[in-house]
Amino acid sequence: MSSGIASTSPGNQPKNTEGVNDWAVIGWTFGLVALGFLVYRPWQPVPFDITDFSEMLPLFSGSDTSLGRLDAVLSYYLGMVEATS
Repeated sequence: MSSGIASTSPGNQPKNTEGVNDWAVIGWTFGLVALGFLVYRPWQPVPFDITDFSEMLPLFSGSDTSLGRLDAVLSYYLGMVEATS
């Protein structure tokens, strides 16, 4: 009883010669990595020093939950608005 589907053993699989060239894949990989380095420039110093955010860091680390951190930041900014009005 035949199902009409030709079966091949794993050793008899034809090579895919119409696929993507290995050198093209390597070239694209290196090109994308180079583009990432040009966009993010890890060799450049950070645009803002950590001291610029020194008053905010305790707000982000003071709570264990995201809602607690959001509440701390909102309370901080609301306090600044009330102090200026």
